[in-house]
Amino acid sequence: MDEAARFYRGELSRTLLLHIGAYSVILELLKPLFRNNLQGSPTLGSASDRGYILNELAFVYGELGRMEDALGIYANQLQLELEAENWKATIAVWSNLRVALLELGRRSEGVTALVLAREVAEAIDDGHCVTVAILYQMVDAVHQGRFPDAEASYDAFRQRPPPPIHVYRPGGAELWRCLSEFEQGTLNEMEWQAGYHLAVRSRNVIMQYSFLALRAHWDLRENRPVRALDTIEDALQITNKLGTPRPYFHDLRAWALAQVGRIFDAQAELQAGEQGLFAAEAYLALGEPEQARECALNAYRWAWGEGPPYIEWYYLERSRALLKQLGEPEPQLPPFDPSKVPPIPFEKEIRAAIDRLRAERAKETEDEDS
Repeated sequence: MDEAARFYRGELSRTLLLHIGAYSVILELLKPLFRNNLQGSPTLGSASDRGYILNELAFVYGELGRMEDALGIYANQLQLELEAENWKATIAVWSNLRVALLELGRRSEGVTALVLAREVAEAIDDGHCVTVAILYQMVDAVHQGRFPDAEASYDAFRQRPPPPIHVYRPGGAELWRCLSEFEQGTLNEMEWQAGYHLAVRSRNVIMQYSFLALRAHWDLRENRPVRALDTIEDALQITNKLGTPRPYFHDLRAWALAQVGRIFDAQAELQAGEQGLFAAEAYLALGEPEQARECALNAYRWAWGEGPPYIEWYYLERSRALLKQLGEPEPQLPPFDPSKVPPIPFEKEIRAAIDRLRAERAKETEDEDS
């Protein structure tokens, strides 16, 4: 089993996970490494191998929409890496944990996880991990509509040496730059094409379908429904092949179908969606204001989340505009209350470790100077 795990950690893992997205195959390959059908910890001698396999499993669960399962596995892996004082792996776990927390609507905790990941990276002077943390800070800024901060983080990211493939997959920074510009109304064809083709050349399958979904959204906002329909169908072809649920892709397709007059197809497609912002747009195009109102309210509540600053700015602004168009008042939702935010897994332990690492580094610097 140890030999099998070490073999998996090579090019096989990278190809299956990043380039093909063969998530069901990965689950089948990982099962023999566990005693109880992917439960508990892998039965491997190396703590490094156990951590790697746990991280792989959690990532796959996240892509398959099983975020609660992913979060629990990340917490188990984090305990393992902390006990081994494997700081680079700890940084990676915090970064992945952040994604799971954001997907579960726990945005303030996700931001805290990112802050801690960067602080660990700086404490051990790991430049590549700091670079990736800067990119994630850009992502958070785009989520919250802080576009000058997002641009500053993007510039800082581009000025640093590019991280290796096992730390950062090409196309991510370009996607979020395009999303930032789209939300500000300044996205251009050249930038989208450059980002998309980079994702294709790098065989980054997740970024490929994400760029296609952005393209479809952009075309729909610019009243180009025929091209939008072709593009979102390309995106759905990828996600269906991967077995990766993306309900809002179905809402985008329904919106495009409604725009080209395929009314019954649009109504059927909405049944597979998530009844959020894009569904509201589709229902408006179908001339069904009551359903549009309900979906716009859903989108508003989701975008509000825990309250400012932990919002989804674009979705909040767009759902606000739709509600106004429909004559519906905005929901009165509570502001962010930090007292209700629980600590993220092992937050106390990681903060203590950061203090210790900083002290050790300061002492090393002092010894070198003397």
